[in-house]
Amino acid sequence: MEWMLIFQALIEAIAKCIDERNPRRRSRAQVEAGLLNPGLLEAACLRQILKDQFGLRGRELRRRGREGIEVLKSLPKEHIIGWCDEAEELNAPGAANA
Repeated sequence: MEWMLIFQALIEAIAKCIDERNPRRRSRAQVEAGLLNPGLLEAACLRQILKDQFGLRGRELRRRGREGIEVLKSLPKEHIIGWCDEAEELNAPGAANA
């Protein structure tokens, strides 16, 4: 599976999560820490993306979700920081007009 394409959707999810208009907002530091050490919330987010983007269900969804978390854990810290930077740029004023 091409995880970098899936992680692009994850960047959009990060942007929604750290958006100041989101009532259940998480700070960038919280999101970054979660991605560096993925837990239940990050796994659920990844599974939801796999479900929405690829229509995966059942065992295949669980298998791909576990695989995605392993890929996420293996990424260098610089990738995660770069994703958070991209997500903040998406939320920047005027980004919707660009």
